Amino acid sequence: MLKDVSKEEALRTIGEFSLRLSAICTKFPKADWSRIDSLEKELATTMVELQEVKASASDLKTQFDRLNVMKAEHAKCAGLLKAADDRAKEEQQKAKEATTSCKSYSATSMTCHWST
Repeated sequence: MLKDVSKEEALRTIGEFSLRLSAICTKFPKADWSRIDSLEKELATTMVELQEVKASASDLKTQFDRLNVMKAEHAKCAGLLKAADDRAKEEQQKAKEATTSCKSYSATSMTCHWST
């Protein structure tokens, strides 16, 4: 409920409120709207850049995943190639041993004369 206040008391109260308000405004000055606008624009630009970086990181992850698959396939092929190379060397060694143990070979009779 409103209470009856004299004109003098109302002016005194208004004066007190004015002093308090000016103290508050001094302590907390008005916002610099142009600065706030520029910061908001900078934030928006940074958010776009962040999305671009995230997309780039995702692309890099995909490329690294593909690279890892290729490396695994390469290792598998290298293993198979080494095994085939080892078998070929064994066969060459066997053929070399067979030819050195054969004393003479007759081309016409297609027979091998073994040394004793």
